[in-house]
Amino acid sequence: MRLSSISYFRAIAIILIVAGHCYPTVDLELVSWPTRYAANLLTGGTTFFVFISGYMFSHVFAPRFEYRQFMAAKCRNVLMPYLALAVPMSIYFVLRHPQDMAEVLGPADPALQTVKALATGYPLVGYWFIPFIFVMFLASPLHMRFIALAPMVRVAIVFLSLIVALFVQRPVENLNVFQSVLYFTPVYLIGILASIYREPVLAALRGREYLLFAMAFAIAAVQTSMGLQGNGHKPMFTFAGIDLMLLQKLFLTIAIYATLERCSVLHSQSLLLVSEASFAIFFLHPIVLILLGWVHATHLTGWPWVDLVLVSMETVMICVAIAVTARRFLSHRSRLLLGY
Repeated sequence: MRLSSISYFRAIAIILIVAGHCYPTVDLELVSWPTRYAANLLTGGTTFFVFISGYMFSHVFAPRFEYRQFMAAKCRNVLMPYLALAVPMSIYFVLRHPQDMAEVLGPADPALQTVKALATGYPLVGYWFIPFIFVMFLASPLHMRFIALAPMVRVAIVFLSLIVALFVQRPVENLNVFQSVLYFTPVYLIGILASIYREPVLAALRGREYLLFAMAFAIAAVQTSMGLQGNGHKPMFTFAGIDLMLLQKLFLTIAIYATLERCSVLHSQSLLLVSEASFAIFFLHPIVLILLGWVHATHLTGWPWVDLVLVSMETVMICVAIAVTARRFLSHRSRLLLGY
């Protein structure tokens, strides 16, 4: 059964992720308080994706869960497209930019450096998500155990994991997969709980969505006033305070989800297409952004915020066009290449 709210949420999430990755491309300078505030609200869209992943695990896979079949599907639909695109791009960066790769991943011969790049997703923007989410898939028996626990035990686990995540924060350059797992686990588990308790949760939130949006906007204002910009990244065992971005994005996640659940009249074929092609957009958009930079198609108006909107839309449309074309010519085999 298609959940229209989750489909539209997935489309919104991938658009925001692409927009967040366009900042350097359009030379967006975050100098004034309003621009930094807006950027803090736009940044961190990965949290939406992780929530959706947890929700869909509970809603789609858990009722008929079989580990081998589940992992086989994830290898076909997630790992294979990742390798198809990441292997050649990793080899390219290792051979063309060895010094840059060594500064981040440490010195190594080209073969080992390529393996390290694939294990971390570096240097393609956003590709760190695949090693992370694949570890989450591997840990799905633990998530099944979580679903089977008593309600209060589940709530306690989410609360404790959230406390850990707030202090652990995200890893430097998103390289430490284990740290990413610690950081995003409460988001994934909250997605599972949102699916399990869908009706009572939506009933409790009905008419109160504005309070969640207000909390998210207020936390973003605190972040901006404190000089905190974007996602917090640090070594796992150093102290850097509480990660306000995670709290902000959790409030925003639940607010958007609850709002979309109420918008039963919403119907957009364009957004549904973006949702269906979201994994292809995810895999393709870093490469498309590189190509757009090469052909100088990223500074369209000279106004960075306008360019951000235009380049984000341009990138999403190009990725969708590539995905649709690939499916037309390759049929179901396009899923192995692009995840669509």
